[in-house]
Amino acid sequence: MRGSYIIAATFGTDCQGFEEYRYQPGRTSRAIYTVGDDYFAVGKTKPKDECGQGWEKYTDQFWAEKYGTVLWVSRCH
Repeated sequence: MRGSYIIAATFGTDCQGFEEYRYQPGRTSRAIYTVGDDYFAVGKTKPKDECGQGWEKYTDQFWAEKYGTVLWVSRCH
């Protein structure tokens, strides 16, 4: 499952059109999405791209764990 779908499902939003939340497409090592004031990425390892205040595991891992991965967040403030 694509990271955008996992992030959208975590926030209970429609997966269609979620790509418009992508942060700097093609300029990061993995897809990063902006939701509110925070950055989110999906992957088994912590993203190497610097955004916000550093990456940490997001508290709600339900959808990520269901698909064998991890949801990461980097807070802007």
